[in-house]
Amino acid sequence: MRFPAVPLCAGLASVLLALPVAAQSNSFVAGTRYDAPPLTTFQTFGENMLGMKVSWTFTDGSFGTASWGQFGPDNFGVNNAEFRVRLGRFDDTFMAAWSVTNRSATKTLSSVRFNGQPGRIVFDCGWTGARCAPNEDPVMAAGSVNSARGWSLSTIGFGGDDIYRGGVAGEYANAVGVGGAEPVGDLFEQLTISFTDGMAAGFTYGFRADTDNTSDDIPDPIPPSTVPEPGVAGLALLGALVLFGARRRQRAA
Repeated sequence: MRFPAVPLCAGLASVLLALPVAAQSNSFVAGTRYDAPPLTTFQTFGENMLGMKVSWTFTDGSFGTASWGQFGPDNFGVNNAEFRVRLGRFDDTFMAAWSVTNRSATKTLSSVRFNGQPGRIVFDCGWTGARCAPNEDPVMAAGSVNSARGWSLSTIGFGGDDIYRGGVAGEYANAVGVGGAEPVGDLFEQLTISFTDGMAAGFTYGFRADTDNTSDDIPDPIPPSTVPEPGVAGLALLGALVLFGARRRQRAA
């Protein structure tokens, strides 16, 4: 995505001036291939991700799932008694900080996963021209058609005593091709953020992760080929002919 045309708010400016506070890394897995319709815009705001699936897991094994929606005049994401993820209405994912908060009274948050397909969303990493940048990278290039520049998951440091400062591991999965083309390697359907030290109750994690919108619904993942190999097909045909001949001889007798 490009830098947004809308002016930065004071809150965002203060976030961008803060320093990262947690050890954080990214990995990229091809996974299951998706084929997305053409991308429509360089900018995706909090209000443009309606329907995206969000799942979260606690260290005790309990979990939850919800769809990205609106929970205030300018707040978009998921907000319930145990978990919250938020991005503002006009917050561009290329620049603005998302926040994840563990609202549980006693549980420790283990991970959160975003599946973009239901919301016509793809995650756009910081493409260097040959690979995804493991973290934010000042040398970013355009990848897939109309994807422009992206930004890999990057920890953003907020102030306060209730900010998660432990380790973070991001995993991008399910490579996306645009308009029937093979995936370039910069777009993914899924992003999982794991809190390797566990996020305690009442704590918040801030991050940046770029997304793009598609022009239409993203279809189901492309299934693997079910056409048998030539050798297998030949053996199957030979077996069918033998069986047919045996049945003809039985009828003649």
